[in-house]
Amino acid sequence: MNPASADVAGRQAYELMRRHFRGASAATKRRRYRVAALIAESVWKRWQVGVRRWRQKHVHWYLSHGLRNAASNTKYQHYLAIRDLVYVLGKGHWLRHLDGPWVRPNGERGPLGSGRPATLRGDD
Repeated sequence: MNPASADVAGRQAYELMRRHFRGASAATKRRRYRVAALIAESVWKRWQVGVRRWRQKHVHWYLSHGLRNAASNTKYQHYLAIRDLVYVLGKGHWLRHLDGPWVRPNGERGPLGSGRPATLRGDD
């Protein structure tokens, strides 16, 4: 079901991350939950779709347009939250199409090595 507002979309993303994100410090978890909620609210405001109905274009739009004026470290933190959300949603194959200045804290581009974050449980 599609959320009725940006606030509801943010809460859904927060709860989704809270249920599936494991193995990190409490501060890291709180930051990722908060960032995931902000991302979901932003995507909802643009397309009125909830996290479970996201397509790759929604995630790419957020990274390229929603963060265009953000510092490189902020872009990286948001990319990490998106990476975790994408794995939780079972869409890990999207990540190879999301290369950009957000994949590293210093803003450098380039391919990343393969692998799955150890902080998530379950299979893709």
